[in-house]
Amino acid sequence: MKNRKRSPRTIKRNFSFHNFLYNDKYILIFSICMAFVIWIIVSSTSSDPDVKTITDISISIPNLSDGLEVMKTEDIKAEIRIKGNKLVIGSVQSSDILVSADVSEVNKPGEYKLKLSAKKQGILSDYEFDSTVTPSTITAYVDRRAEKILKIEEDVQVQTGSEYLKQQNQLSVDTVKLSGAETYIKRIATVKAEYTSNETLTETKTFDVPLRFYDEDGAEVSNDYVTAEFDSVQVTVPVLKVKQVPIKVEFTNIPDSWEMPDNWVSIESPESGYIQLAASDEVIDSITEIKTEPVDLSQISAERKTMSVSIEVPTSCTNVDRIEKVTLKFNTDKFTSKSFTVSNVELRSNVSGVTGKLSGNSFNVTIVGPENEVNAMKASDITLYATLTESESTAAFITKPLQISIDGYKSCWWNYSDGENHATFTLTNKSNTSSSPSVSSSASNH
Repeated sequence: MKNRKRSPRTIKRNFSFHNFLYNDKYILIFSICMAFVIWIIVSSTSSDPDVKTITDISISIPNLSDGLEVMKTEDIKAEIRIKGNKLVIGSVQSSDILVSADVSEVNKPGEYKLKLSAKKQGILSDYEFDSTVTPSTITAYVDRRAEKILKIEEDVQVQTGSEYLKQQNQLSVDTVKLSGAETYIKRIATVKAEYTSNETLTETKTFDVPLRFYDEDGAEVSNDYVTAEFDSVQVTVPVLKVKQVPIKVEFTNIPDSWEMPDNWVSIESPESGYIQLAASDEVIDSITEIKTEPVDLSQISAERKTMSVSIEVPTSCTNVDRIEKVTLKFNTDKFTSKSFTVSNVELRSNVSGVTGKLSGNSFNVTIVGPENEVNAMKASDITLYATLTESESTAAFITKPLQISIDGYKSCWWNYSDGENHATFTLTNKSNTSSSPSVSSSASNH
């Protein structure tokens, strides 16, 4: 038969012990396995313990009573030596050992040296401590926790260019909340943002300035036991360009085509006639003069020598000199005044068909100016007039302030008291079929 079963003898010969012993591959695997088994047996039955140092152990400090807390400790880790079976201690980690501080004598705020001790924690415990904990003590500061809110004082010192002005520094926040050890919190009286820059500034700049703490005597208080809600603040140092700007005197209630007499008015104070202003480069470079509030020329008599008027400083500028008013001086030594009876009084109107008539025949005025012009002037050189608006044209009569035009004498003006320049006109509307009512009108100083 072709398919004959193998005899037991044949199978036994294929897996013979002789072949196994003389196979290098089998012998290598067998040797490794036996060595591992022997090492385990020897290690587990050895009577000599092994030693190992466990490092990087965190230090635990128990909670304190009476509101006390550990505010700060040394930032260190502990270590300890252990001994025991090699297999056991080889598996021990730093998390299997609890190192704690003894706080039994802590009863008030202060700095303490706390003794450290170790004990086992976790599953592994078949080993012994072979040394004390290193370090043996840890320094800790103990206190009660407190809070305080204080105003921040800034002290940022900078230099500016010669044509520039530093204004009041500006803080990004006004107050800061402090928390930490009560003893130190109580000592802090002032929080300052202090910085000195060596830069020479020609523009506004913002600095990030750290906070520092001081007691009532000005001594600095350590921030080791105090935490601020932020460590620094931004301090903006506004820097503006400075410029000397001339002051120009403005007038109102002036005659038509009036020209200021030469050397008639001057600025007595400030003597220079200039004011020092500060603003951003763009703003200050665009300013060529500063005007006074309009001086009412009608209130200036021939005898007037001085007058105080305000100046109008733009809100975009800083008045460095803090000048709010200037004193004007009038050179009226060769000035005089003279009264005239003026008959040329007009109501000028652009309203078609409406005319006005002064009830009287004349109007008295007082003219002030240089002697040579006033003495040469005649009443016929003077014209008084008012202007009628369309909204006023339907009235029967109207009272209006008068303006003046002096022909040929451009340095003279009309001097009057309040209200004396008003005149009343009777109005006539020629477009009406019926005649306008006859109303008696008068000039207020006629």
